[in-house]
Amino acid sequence: MKKILDYIKQNKLYVTVMIIASIMFMMQMKHVVLYADDLFLGNIAKDGFKGAIEHLAFNYMNWGGGPTPFIVILLFFVPLKVWKILNCLMIIITIILAVRMISYKININKGIIATILWLCVYSLNIYISSQTLYWLDGNIAYVLTAFQFFIYFYYLYSRLIMKTDSKKYDYILLPLVAFFAGWTGPQAGALSVIISLAVVIWAKIINKEKIKPIYVITIIIGIIGFLVYYIAPGNNARMLETFPDFAQYSLFEKIFYRMDSVWNLLFNYTIYKFASIPFYLYIVIGFISLIAIKLSVTEKNKFIKNVAKTMCISLLIFLILNFAISIGCDYNLILTNTIFKFEPILSNIQNGTFRIQMLIPYVTTFIIMIFTVILAYYISYREKNPLLVILITGAFLGQGMMVLSPYSPLRTTFITVYLLWIAISVLVYLSQKYKINTIWVVAMIIATSFELRLGIIPIFAYIIFNNLYLEKTHEQSIRLQAIILIVLFTILTIDSYKQMIQGYKENEQIYYQNIQLIEEFKNKENPGNVLYLKKPEKEQYGFTSFVGIDWVEEEVKRYFEIDESVIIEELK
Repeated sequence: MKKILDYIKQNKLYVTVMIIASIMFMMQMKHVVLYADDLFLGNIAKDGFKGAIEHLAFNYMNWGGGPTPFIVILLFFVPLKVWKILNCLMIIITIILAVRMISYKININKGIIATILWLCVYSLNIYISSQTLYWLDGNIAYVLTAFQFFIYFYYLYSRLIMKTDSKKYDYILLPLVAFFAGWTGPQAGALSVIISLAVVIWAKIINKEKIKPIYVITIIIGIIGFLVYYIAPGNNARMLETFPDFAQYSLFEKIFYRMDSVWNLLFNYTIYKFASIPFYLYIVIGFISLIAIKLSVTEKNKFIKNVAKTMCISLLIFLILNFAISIGCDYNLILTNTIFKFEPILSNIQNGTFRIQMLIPYVTTFIIMIFTVILAYYISYREKNPLLVILITGAFLGQGMMVLSPYSPLRTTFITVYLLWIAISVLVYLSQKYKINTIWVVAMIIATSFELRLGIIPIFAYIIFNNLYLEKTHEQSIRLQAIILIVLFTILTIDSYKQMIQGYKENEQIYYQNIQLIEEFKNKENPGNVLYLKKPEKEQYGFTSFVGIDWVEEEVKRYFEIDESVIIEELK
């Protein structure tokens, strides 16, 4: 008990932030109900464990290679609160482990890092969070798989990089974690293989560590787990049924067909605004360029020094051009159409309208990604810690691999933003360590991907407060910048949280009102053949309603045992 009290005393801010943020997350989860695919899987759960096993086998052979639908079905055997608690624990454990990784062997305020991570969670774009954090089926498919990957990554990282003591149970537990991390889904499974190899390679080549056989065995079993997913007949069967044209494309045709969608998700801040990938990614690009420039000042190798500076300047120019484009004058429209408009490549080739200029945006941004990874490696090498480069590489690969998938809705970006959140926390620490002015870059990115006027606020706040005391040191100025930015993002997050919890609360009420309407309809002696149900006004706070989508209406009838001949219509 004394150790616990001492730890709390030494980490007051950290413990306070974790408690408050966790309670807020639990409060939000309280208002989450069942949506869309949940009802479909809930109907299968009515057949008990036998039905769950049968669906697992059917799904593997006919619709997909992962076990996530099976897990959702099992969760219907227990109260919905169990999943809600599980979801809260996944986020809380992620943040605790991320803080441990970032704070390894360094003097850092864990409370600040935890605050940044929680702000990222709560600021996440509602169209992503509603389909991942706050939807049972989507949560298991994307959040749980990302969590499984992260646990595997942390387990290996802690043993090989953080040098935690190996335990006897590693020989059983680590291979099991590796297998189930590989057998999750296309993104998390592939990243589990790639990132585990990256950790081992860094430990072997950079740190000159002797790799124990258990880690080699673990990686092999992780690869086997991914192959179990990858070779599943259901993956090909689903593709042939849902996207038959895409299934017939060659590898290059698939890439050219999907490039514009994937690149838009990564870089198009005009469509995917604040708290989507472009916002988080631009923060990463800006911080990396500033930190790498600072490190290059003390670089002894002139070639590396000049290359690093050139790359950093290129990244900053890229951000400035995006900022200029976001202002929206006629000249910028020409710049946008020439350099930053991601046009579909395959359809233009097929229509005979392809021009080589169409590749310029893709080449430009691909170079930016390569420069970012190289500079992340440079920073990681100088810091003697591979965490940053692994996170950045994983984030790019997590989304980049979707060029081989027939579609990539916003929920598929979760694993990328998940890794970018941790990368941003690492970069915030490094910017404070090297006393770097970051407020100008952050303000520019806010203005670019959110709102121009809002980007001006932190600049004015910094100028005003920084000049209140003329004797203010550079170190104090850097601390002031951090305070201003944290306060600004806290205000934005509180506003987002208020809207989100209110939206989910209203839709939860409609959900239970609909259940009451269904019960009243079923209890009538002559109910007729039309059931009127309410439709949520704001469907982004809950993936879909019970009304308006044919297949959802059919699942509603099955789930609530309503005659199939009944027609469901919206109650005005």
